[in-house]
Amino acid sequence: KSRSEAASFQPSEGRRTTGAAMITYDQGTWGLSFLCRVSGSVLPKALVPTIPSTLLSVFFFWVREYTGYESETTTSEAMTIVAAFVSILGFMVIFRSNQAWSRYWEGADLIQQARGEWISATSSLFAFCSRKTAKQQEVREFEKRIACLMSMVYATALATLSVGQTFPMLDIQGLDAEAVEALDGEHMSEVKIELILHWVQRSIVDASDKGIIDIAPPILSRVFNELSAGVVRITAARKIKVVQFPFHYAQALGVMLLVYSFGAPAMTAYLMDTWYGSAGSTFLNVFVLWCLNFLSSEIEQPFGQDQNDLPMLMEMEHMNNILLMLLKKAARHVPSFDAPEPEMNKLSSLRCDDQGTVHKENRGSQHSSDGPGSAAMAGVVDTVVDDGLVPPNQVRHAEQSGGAAEGVPQGEGQMLGVVPASSTAKVGGEAGAGGGPPSAAARNTSASGAHRAGPNADAMEEADPLPGLLADLERDVGAS
Repeated sequence: KSRSEAASFQPSEGRRTTGAAMITYDQGTWGLSFLCRVSGSVLPKALVPTIPSTLLSVFFFWVREYTGYESETTTSEAMTIVAAFVSILGFMVIFRSNQAWSRYWEGADLIQQARGEWISATSSLFAFCSRKTAKQQEVREFEKRIACLMSMVYATALATLSVGQTFPMLDIQGLDAEAVEALDGEHMSEVKIELILHWVQRSIVDASDKGIIDIAPPILSRVFNELSAGVVRITAARKIKVVQFPFHYAQALGVMLLVYSFGAPAMTAYLMDTWYGSAGSTFLNVFVLWCLNFLSSEIEQPFGQDQNDLPMLMEMEHMNNILLMLLKKAARHVPSFDAPEPEMNKLSSLRCDDQGTVHKENRGSQHSSDGPGSAAMAGVVDTVVDDGLVPPNQVRHAEQSGGAAEGVPQGEGQMLGVVPASSTAKVGGEAGAGGGPPSAAARNTSASGAHRAGPNADAMEEADPLPGLLADLERDVGAS
């Protein structure tokens, strides 16, 4: 294309494919809501050979009934002959169907893997660029050139795979006329891909020499690996387009299906006792085989413009959108994160929906770990640990269980060996009134017996010696 035509390609404009978009459908509750759709279905095509075969079976049954013809061949012998032919035909149809599905999913994987490899290489290049203020203008020009070339190479790659489609690219007005003319001079799309990638690699090397890319060469080499990996994916996908399903296999299968379409009515008319049994058997057998054959022929070339082909235009638009995102200022700004240490262990109230939109969830009356009870709990635990009364592992257990003086059921904190703040103040006051400084045990135990855990105290004492230790300390305080 001329320079003016090539420059007109925009990520949101450009010429679109003339083919229909890939069908997206909703299966519904019972998976049956889309059964009546005709567009993109192979069922109407399969009915074309099936209906004449069904009518032919009714005609053969009427002839048998009218003439009174009875064959000397037994039913078992006739079934043996039919089974041998049908088994071979069924195997050939299933084999072609499996190959078609393999080609379809392989093609989808390859074009998405190529896009992923090239997007990863572009993102790495932008991350490797220099942060020096004096280099920022050169960095911006380098990023725009790389984004433009990566969009061009992916559009060219998809064009080599598709039939009769064109793909939008980022604006290439920044490219010099000599480069565009050199690209126009190459008539093979495969050569154009290699030429554009060569430009990308030369740009990377030049940027590294000029200090625009400020990264160690061994780390920069991963970019070249990803670029080459993307080319390998496209080359493998091109194999699906170039290498068709073998002609002789498809031809033999078509002949066998035609033979079966005329032979099945005769056999069912001979084997069935009613005309509707003959018609139903013929319809089911012929219809299923033709459906599988048409299904295979629809998807074994996934890079076309049919409704059952891959959405390649959507892949190109995704590529352009990601490249534009990488060029935005927000992508160059690394977000800061400065949260207090207690906040690090909390789950965020932000949620991301299936559309990628981030919103804040209304958590209602859920218990918050930073309430007043947590503050009181922190003070009690600090006091107990400082005095060496509770081992650190027990403190972690108490913190996870929420054994605070507020918001905690009575006895839960005591079973863990954590004394409520009110009991601590009471013991301290009584000890002070006795005429001497309170001991470490007196400051952290309760004279009222608040440590007891109720009916499960024996079981807890066997599992954890801490309640027993607190009981001994309480008796000592009471005696003093």
